Amino acid sequence: VMSAGSGIVHAEFNASATETLRLESELAMQTQTLAAAKRQRSQYATTLSLLLGRSVEHQWQPLALPVKPQAVLNAIALKVRMEHNNPRLAGLRHQAEGAQATADAAREKRKPVFSAGVQVYGYSQGNSNDMMTMVTLKMTLPWFNRSAYKADIARAESQRNAAQSDLAAEQRMLYTQITSILTLAENNRRLADAYASEVLPKSEKTVETLQNAWVSSKATLLEVLEARRALLQARQEQKRALAAQNVAAQALAALTGSLGAPSSN
Repeated sequence: VMSAGSGIVHAEFNASATETLRLESELAMQTQTLAAAKRQRSQYATTLSLLLGRSVEHQWQPLALPVKPQAVLNAIALKVRMEHNNPRLAGLRHQAEGAQATADAAREKRKPVFSAGVQVYGYSQGNSNDMMTMVTLKMTLPWFNRSAYKADIARAESQRNAAQSDLAAEQRMLYTQITSILTLAENNRRLADAYASEVLPKSEKTVETLQNAWVSSKATLLEVLEARRALLQARQEQKRALAAQNVAAQALAALTGSLGAPSSN
């Protein structure tokens, strides 16, 4: 019995030592990961300062994520706002309107143009004053240049069709981006809600239960540490979901021609 008991104690000691080494190794890895994240954040701050023409020593205020996920945005309202405010669409629409005006002007050139004029001449000789009035009527003859006008019309209509096609293609691409970003925002909103309403409360309850069990020697310290690590990971994942939804909101704001966060509708 003593030999069996000694074997159990020895096995438990080896397991505890192994777990201790594993935890120390994991702590070292997490420390390096945290240091790398801080260096990456410093790089982002420097890059942003350079892009905005500020000093690289400029200190940025820390950002704070919203406590709760933002409300889901309305796709129809976003598309309407994009049609009015997106600078790329505005430029393409201006090009299409200019091409249409050129095509209309080319069609007008092939029509005859009528003009009328009145000229009055006065003559004075001795005691007599004579007046002469001349009425002129003019008409262009565009039929002699029909081939040239036809070529101009064809070229203008081709440019108009190309401009309209570019505008339609850009609209479809932007609509696709809006749909994709809205889906991403909705997925992360639901994920953040799930962590807040289900995962985090259950993880916190698990930690509390295991801590009480450890006090009464019914659970090991490693079990408590694993539960706390699971809780920290759950909180981290919730923050990631909130950050991803915030990034999606800013992407939608950029597509709709606004630098501020788009309002919900």
